[in-house]
This record gives sequence, structure tokens and C-alpha cells, in this order.
Amino acid sequence: MYAGGHLLTSALAGTKIWRKADLTFPTTIALMLAANVIDFDHLLRYKFDDGTANSLSLHWLHVNSGVIFLGLFALALLVPRWRSRALVFCTGLALHFSMDALAYVFNYNIIILG
Repeated sequence: MYAGGHLLTSALAGTKIWRKADLTFPTTIALMLAANVIDFDHLLRYKFDDGTANSLSLHWLHVNSGVIFLGLFALALLVPRWRSRALVFCTGLALHFSMDALAYVFNYNIIILG
């Protein structure tokens, strides 16, 4: 998925969840958009990325996203005033990876789908 699609879906999702997050609207949108910075690793090794499933190993931020989620959830549990911010950022990351997965399914030939 291109950057515009990620930014648009993040901004739209941020407008839907900002009241439940107990944060201001600009803060919620900024956190949702900041989650897309994880695509920075695409810029570092773009010459080696051939678009196949094996190229995922080149993107170290995507590979280590579990550590990022774990750290943010630990922050949400240990520091109550950061709970809303950490969970909104995790929501942005989850949305980002969901959109990546959908784009992969629809743009590449998946054996199961024929």
C-alpha cells in the first residue's frame, strides 16, 4: 500500500476513535499518523526490495513490531497517564499492518486464492 493510503486510513480511523481515547483531536490524529513512520525501513533498503514475501526480512521495523507492541502495552500498564496515547499508537500500528496484509492479498498472487 502506498503512503497516501496509509495516511488516509489512519486519519479516518483517528477521527472515529478520538472521543473514546480521552485525548484531544490533534493528539489522536498525530499518534495515528505517527504509527506510519514504521515504513521508514523501506527507504533504507529500497534497492534490495523486490516485492516478494522474502523481502519482508529486509524491513527490520516490521519484523520487530512485536517488540514495539510489547513495549507500548507495558508502557500502558505501568504509566497510567500514557495509557491512552500508547493504545492509540498501537491501534495505528495494527491498522497499518492490516492494510499492508490486505494490499498484499489483493496485489499479489496468493496460492490459496488461486
